[in-house]
Amino acid sequence: MYCYEIVRWISGLGQLSVAAVVGWIAWRQFKTDRDRVRLQLFEKRFSVYQTLINVFRELTINDNVSNKVHDEFYMKEAEVSFLFGDDVLTYYEEVGRKFQKYSRIKGNAPDQEPEHSRWKSEFDELCDWLSSNAPWKKIDLFKKYMSFKQYTT
Repeated sequence: MYCYEIVRWISGLGQLSVAAVVGWIAWRQFKTDRDRVRLQLFEKRFSVYQTLINVFRELTINDNVSNKVHDEFYMKEAEVSFLFGDDVLTYYEEVGRKFQKYSRIKGNAPDQEPEHSRWKSEFDELCDWLSSNAPWKKIDLFKKYMSFKQYTT
């Protein structure tokens, strides 16, 4: 009878051990999936940030924005409202308005006075806004959405 009790205890411990291992594996899979989703969200958010940088880079280097970057910028606008909060959405929309104004001024600026001076002052104000509101100067606006610090264990 004593041997029978020992076998029951060992069998029970074996079942508990198997259940613990299965539970641990399930927990690790859950954690891995959660981290994968966070990484995918980061990648989508970083893609939007990179698009903003590309627009500003082309404006400063080429004084113009290619059709590819232009189209990418406006295609990402819909994603911004889902990936970020209202603060980034407002910033992105403001950049879009300034970008349109920049393109309009560059395409339609007259060479004759007095219209030229009005357009020039508008253009200078616009360039000042763009240089002081570049994405790399607004990094704190994006940092709270793209930081991994809160996810480290």
